[in-house]
Amino acid sequence: MTQSPRKHCLLVFGCMVAALAALLAGGCSGEGQRTVSTTRVFTELPNGVTIITAENRSGAVVSAQAWVTDGAIHETADEAGIASMVARMIFDETSTSGPGEITSRVEAVGGGVSIMPSADYSTFTVTLPSEHADLAIEVLADGVLHAVFTPERVDRTRAQIVSEIGLLESKPMERVNWQFFKQMLGEHPYARPPQGTIATVSAFTPASLAARHAERYVGANILIVVAGDMDPEKTAERLETLFADVPAGEPAQPAVAEPDWPTADIRVVEKGDVHRGYQIVGFPAPGVHDPGSIEMDVLLTILGLGRSDRLERELVVERQLVSGVSAGWYTRRQGSPMFVVMELSPENVTEAADATVKIFQDLAETPVDEEEFEKAKAFYESQLLFMRETAEGLAGFYGYWTSVGGRSDYADEYIEKIADVTPEDVQQLAATYFADSPHAAVAVVPEWMD
Repeated sequence: MTQSPRKHCLLVFGCMVAALAALLAGGCSGEGQRTVSTTRVFTELPNGVTIITAENRSGAVVSAQAWVTDGAIHETADEAGIASMVARMIFDETSTSGPGEITSRVEAVGGGVSIMPSADYSTFTVTLPSEHADLAIEVLADGVLHAVFTPERVDRTRAQIVSEIGLLESKPMERVNWQFFKQMLGEHPYARPPQGTIATVSAFTPASLAARHAERYVGANILIVVAGDMDPEKTAERLETLFADVPAGEPAQPAVAEPDWPTADIRVVEKGDVHRGYQIVGFPAPGVHDPGSIEMDVLLTILGLGRSDRLERELVVERQLVSGVSAGWYTRRQGSPMFVVMELSPENVTEAADATVKIFQDLAETPVDEEEFEKAKAFYESQLLFMRETAEGLAGFYGYWTSVGGRSDYADEYIEKIADVTPEDVQQLAATYFADSPHAAVAVVPEWMD
């Protein structure tokens, strides 16, 4: 799975906020105890496994998710890709289920499974009709806890990953994407694809993968979230039974410190097999616990809200420098760049980069218009209402913010803070990160250009 830029990347999870506020009543308990509201049960087992169950009766569906703290940020350079490879094999075969059996059982009753290795965590989802809720949580537990890594399945998975890496390297836009992150972040794990490299993936053995699983898939690193059409307390009780005997283990720690940002502006232009120009321009930006991380959500909306947003208005409509543009930022545990992706005529690369930098600098110097700000807030609300309607979206909300935020109450805290963001806060964020900070601009243009 790639990490290509996409419009409002943060909205995948980061914008599921105000419309879910009513679902978050009730506090969090101490170790081994449970707090229940009308919609949610929170449980923290003595071994560190965290369980959240949330009722959503809007459809006859249950989504069971495991969020495991193991991703690229927890890998050394020699380990690059090991978290992703382990994650890919979680539903493949277990000590109690043969090859492909978990997926077959789920699909046979109209459900699906998905795996998402990422920079800060790996996510596993089983979504089923609610009449099969027990099956959803049982196969989730089976895969997460009992995965096995036989030589035949390891070789098969390795071949798939090596093929993917080769395909990524053959795509100019993917190269530009990772070149941009490398220019911004250097050797930081966030600057490399979660698949790793052909050299590192080729070195992983069944024994090394099994050892990684045993070390990282422990109570201290496991969050289970189940949402949908089910009884949250009974589901929590069942999950407690399934995960009670998991070893506590040690919390996974980042392999590196915070990234070292560039000290000077960077401009890179590459040639590739493209007919148009593609460019990414970006600045340093906060991590989830840094000042300004909440305000970044609102800023993203101001920059990239449809045809009336600043990027579209100034770069496409008024100056006609680009044909398409979008903004993104990954909410991560450590600092991660704010970036703008654009498609444009190759001769406009330099001017478009300069114009984009000017937009960010203007945000730092000029207060955000009240009407523009309120429009951004209203957009949040509409997105949140949509997210609220699905069991998988609700599970993703709790899972994402609890996982990336590092504690069980972070989702509640996020909701409270987003409501308090002001136009002045957004300007202060821009002043902190964009006024004088070096930026990077990486472009790919056609081979025929001089």
